[in-house]
Amino acid sequence: MRNILSLIILFFLFLNFAFSFNNNVYIGISIGEKKILLQDHIFANNESLWKENEYGSIYEDYMNYIEKFLINKGYSLQDTGYLYFNEYYPEFKKLTNIKTDEEFYISTSKGVFKGIVTSYCLIPSDTYINGNIFYVVLEYKNDEQVEIDEPVVISKYENMSILNLKQLHDRNTVDNFKNIIINTLSGKKVKIYDSEEDRDKLVVIDTFYKDSFRFFKGHFTNKDEEQYIINFSQNITSEFYINTSFITDKDGNVVYKMISVKDKDYDYFMVKGIIDVDGDGLDEILADQGYYEGNGLYLYKFDGNDFIVIADGFVYGV
Repeated sequence: MRNILSLIILFFLFLNFAFSFNNNVYIGISIGEKKILLQDHIFANNESLWKENEYGSIYEDYMNYIEKFLINKGYSLQDTGYLYFNEYYPEFKKLTNIKTDEEFYISTSKGVFKGIVTSYCLIPSDTYINGNIFYVVLEYKNDEQVEIDEPVVISKYENMSILNLKQLHDRNTVDNFKNIIINTLSGKKVKIYDSEEDRDKLVVIDTFYKDSFRFFKGHFTNKDEEQYIINFSQNITSEFYINTSFITDKDGNVVYKMISVKDKDYDYFMVKGIIDVDGDGLDEILADQGYYEGNGLYLYKFDGNDFIVIADGFVYGV
């Protein structure tokens, strides 16, 4: 029951943003040997196919479905490692519409490669962290090797840009943005819940760690103007976070607020990189989001009014 409640908490943490999945865009992870795991949007696309348990979660039905398939193939959810299947079995129809030999473009920090679907992978140990379990496997032939566990973006768009995972390093610009955050937040009080004392209490923001700041330059809400995304996310206790994330023009004027500091914030929001997925001139934002017992990757696109999630992947909660 604890795992199920944690997943419900993780879901509610991200209700600030709308979800509108693009079936031409996916998030992947490199597993080495020029292989990429792609996570399909199974819950968003096929939610009606799964039964809810008493807590409103479909994960139990999903897990049981995969367990039945594994048993039929001579495996179980207690097996370790990666289990590969080269054939698109009928049971996979509820899990993905992506077939073997289908081609995609894979955007990495090294470049954009053409990849082909070669198999499917089930990872039984994902059940311990309420993970996805089922993945599509792509392989690419470029000379460049993507590092293990590095995130990638996968799409049907040939004009997709390289995934930029490198932060802004212009010292003067970085220092100016850091000072804006520090001057804005320093001395501010936020409310947290102290479980040991069983009461709410106020904590003063007075410490700022170097790794809590992240800055990227791109075009986020206006393709004709240079902009910056300013991101600060830091633990204030083992369970609570301070978050702020906003977009500025080249002069530092705020043009859009994504995340604001709030009381009892269980969530963290950390920008991992930026990418123009569809070649429209606007950069999407790849973020690592989570709480103290779970996290996932989310890809945000500006729709003209707000940022919406067009892909997610590798979401875990225990």
